[in-house]
Formats: sequence, structure tokens, C-alpha cells
Amino acid sequence: MKIIYIITILIFTQQYVKAQLKADTLPGTTVIKVKSSFKPVIRNTPKEIFYAVPPTVDSTKPQLNYNVPAQNLFFSYQPVPLKPLAMDIKNDNYWENNNYIKLGFGNYTSPHIGAGFSFGDGKTTSLGVFADYISSKGKLKFQDYSKIAVAAQGSVSTPKGFEFKSSISYNLDDYNYYGYNNSLYNFSKTEVDQKLSTIAFTAGMRNTVPTEYGLNYNPTLAVSLFGDNRKANETNLALTVPLSKNIGKNLSFKVGGKADFTFHKSSMLDTSNNIFYVMPGVTYKSEKFSINGGVTPAFENGKSHILPDITADFQVNRGKKFVAQLGWVGYFNKGTYQNWAKFNPYISQPNTLFNTKVDEKFIGFKGTSGNHFVYSVKAAYVTNANMPLFVNDTGSGKSFRVINEAQLDNLQIHGEFGIMEKEAFHFVMGATVNNFINQKTELENWGILPLELNAAMRWQFAKDFWLKLDGYSWSGALFKTPIPTTTVRMPFVFDLNVGVEFKVAKQFNVWLQGNNLLNNKYQRWRNYEVYGLNVLGGIKYTFTGQRKALFNVAK
Repeated sequence: MKIIYIITILIFTQQYVKAQLKADTLPGTTVIKVKSSFKPVIRNTPKEIFYAVPPTVDSTKPQLNYNVPAQNLFFSYQPVPLKPLAMDIKNDNYWENNNYIKLGFGNYTSPHIGAGFSFGDGKTTSLGVFADYISSKGKLKFQDYSKIAVAAQGSVSTPKGFEFKSSISYNLDDYNYYGYNNSLYNFSKTEVDQKLSTIAFTAGMRNTVPTEYGLNYNPTLAVSLFGDNRKANETNLALTVPLSKNIGKNLSFKVGGKADFTFHKSSMLDTSNNIFYVMPGVTYKSEKFSINGGVTPAFENGKSHILPDITADFQVNRGKKFVAQLGWVGYFNKGTYQNWAKFNPYISQPNTLFNTKVDEKFIGFKGTSGNHFVYSVKAAYVTNANMPLFVNDTGSGKSFRVINEAQLDNLQIHGEFGIMEKEAFHFVMGATVNNFINQKTELENWGILPLELNAAMRWQFAKDFWLKLDGYSWSGALFKTPIPTTTVRMPFVFDLNVGVEFKVAKQFNVWLQGNNLLNNKYQRWRNYEVYGLNVLGGIKYTFTGQRKALFNVAK
């Protein structure tokens, strides 16, 4: 009933509204429009207000790992062959754009004269020239020695990225065969005189910037004329032509060749000794490792050989700059009168020439610690085929013969470490242990040292004061005694040398060199006793050239 009532009211209301609207539009009616100033608007939206809150302070020390390649300096320090005067006449002091003249004298009647000059602008051209002379007279009969050395080396760089280098040198070493029993033998000066002369020339060129095809090349020619005062002459010529090509950032391919000729003529021997190499290989380098793989076909006097050339470096710990190394390499040590006389100046003229084929398998590591300490250790198994041994003459005892050992294997351990402080302080120490096994021809490894120790220090103690120290030590080699022939090992040796130099005026330095400070009259070679304590001193005059040399000239 209520529903019917509500519907009826809605119907009547609708009819009333329609009638009213119709009445408003009838003619004669007035329409009243009401205007108002009120305008409806949308209310402004409130803005969010943000308040800056500082972050929480993080006191944790960040762990920053940088990939910095290890900048290691490794030097192969080998004891120089000791002559009657156990000293190194070169001065390793630092100098910049200096020419010098050096004069000195020592207690074994040892005059010393040296000079060095530099030319060039230091960028595109450079030339260094030096000369050196020293002689000494010992207390034993014919225990005399003299050395003359003259050399020049220079380079020229072009704007197109080429560099040309060349050098020429002359050396005359005058020894005497004084290691004999003076009570049994009376040799004349002519019979014991041993003069060894060398004229050497090198020339080469290289591109300092890779070509547009990524090629790098560095051909080099080396020629030496060697002879003695008994009509022995030897010519050595070596031409090396290496070529490499970069493929991307990590891969490079190399190929090259080398021709090594020797022509020897004397009253004992007239022969040639030639080796040819072909040297292909591939190198891959990344941030963590570097691998080189290749083989070297070699042709030695008509015989063919395949020499391995495989090395690898692995960066074990980048933070500590520790690098592990391993490899298998093969090469030839050229057998020449010049090379053998450089190792032992008291040899007689050889009656044969032969080359040593070396096969070396090694493992080791190297690295740096901090900013100044470097180190390296290597263990190797080395096979030497046709190795030269040096046997003393058991008759007069004044000379040595070079004999061929068919095979001599060596378990070798070599280690060295150094401390570097810019150019003010350098210290390096090294040790080599040779354990010879599997010897086939001879009974002993004549003349070869089983243990070698050496150390060198250069210290610029003050602005105008330099100090240097050199030490050599080794376990003696095996030699033969006269009839009845037996084997004897020479005693352990220690040699200490100290030198100082300081400035006394703007262009004048005073230098002093003391050698064999412990006065040990030892023998590196059987019957050849070295000088005792010898002291040299003098003055050096330096003057500045007009241009700065690119490299330092040995003084």
C-alpha cells in the first residue's frame, strides 16, 4: 500500500515540473536570470615537504683492488772473469749530460786513464764516445796486465717512427801465461805473451710505432774480428731479422730468422762454424697470464735440430704482484775462440770448434713486495750437449785446453733479490747453485764453478757523495795436479771491492777504489794467483756539453 502511495506522488510531481517549464517558455512571460559572483574552484592539493636526512656514516675501510701490472726489474748478475787485477775499472756513477776525463794511479804500478764524451740533442740524435786504459804489474814474474778499450755508439730517430742504432769498439787485452813453476821452467816474454784483440761493429733499425698493419721489426747485424798475437784470426758475423704482428689486443704472431757465421784460421785449425735459425711463435697476453709457444728449427753445420720455445707467466696474486713462471726452451751457445777466451783468457789456441746445445726445463717465480723490493727464484734441469770444459796443462801448467764433454746435465737453482730506492740506492744479490750429473765423457767437470754468489750496491749517500760495493764468492772448480795426476778442488773464495767518489769543486771529483780488501791471493784458474789488496785513486774532471745525451756512456 505504501509503495502505491509513493509512486502516485512521484507521478504528480513530474507532471507539475513539466507544466511549470512549459509556462516559463510561453509568449508574454518574463524570464528572470540570476547571476552570482560565486565561482566554484578546486581546492589546491597540499605539497609534500621532504626533509634531507644525512646518510649513516660508514666506517668500514673500502677494499680497492687495482689491476696494476708488476713493474719488476730483474738483472742477471754474473761474476766477471777475474784477471790478475781483480777489479772492474768501470765507474757506474750517475751523470747527466757530462763529459769527463779521469786520471788515477794504484799501488801495483797501475796507471788509469779514462774519458767520455756525449753529443746530440737527446731526442733525434745521440752519440757517446769513451776510451779507457789501465795496466798493472804484479810481484810474480810476468804477472802483468793491460787493457785498452775504445767505443762509440749512437742512434738517430726520424719523425716517421724509425730508429737507427750503431756501435763500433776496439779492445786489446794483454795477458801473460805466468801460471807455471818458475823453478822448473824459464820461458821468455815472447813465449808467455797473450794478446787478444777485438774489433766489433753493430748496426740495426726498428720501428718505434707499429705499422698500419700492426707489424714490428728490428733487423740487426753484428760483426766482430778477433785475433791473438800468434796468427790466429776469427771472424764472427750474425744477422738477426725478427718480425712480429699484433692481432687484436692480446694475440701476436712472430716469425724471424738468424744466420750466425764463424770463420776461424790458425796454425792449429782452419774451419767454419755456422748455425741458421727459423723462429716462429705465437704469444697471448692477458691481465692474468702470458703464454708464448713456438719451435725453432736450427741447422748447425749441416745437422738439423728442433728447439722448443715455450714459456708461461701466471699472475697468482695481483695484490702482492706475485708471478709464477715455467717453460721449456732450447738454444745453442756458440763455440768460438772469442767466446772461450773471454771466459778463460789463459787458454791455448783451440784445435776444434763446437757448439753447446742447451735444453732447459724450468719453473720459478718472481715478484715485488712494497715499492722497493724485488725477487726471483728459478729451478731448472739443464742438459748440455757438447759442453766446453777447461783442463789445465799438467806439464808446465801455463795454459788450458778446451775439451768437448759429450753431455753434462745440471740441476740448477738461481735466485736473486734487490732493493731499489729511485736512483739514490740500489742493492742486488744473487746466487747460483750447479749440481752436475750424468756426465758421459770426462771424469769431472773441469773448470766449472758449482756455487756462485755475488752482490752489488750503489748508494748516493749525499748530493755529491757516491759509494759502491761489489762482492764475489764461489766454491772452487776442479783441476788436475801434475804427475802423479790427481784431482784437486780449489778452495772457497771471497772477494770484496769498495769504491767512493765525492765532489771537491764544481767540476772536479776525487775517487778511490779498493779491490780485494781482504788480501786473499786466491786462484780462479789453477796456478793463476790474483793480486792482493790493491788501491787506486785519482781525480775526475767533468764538463757539461751543449746538448744532453740520450744514454750514459760507461765510465
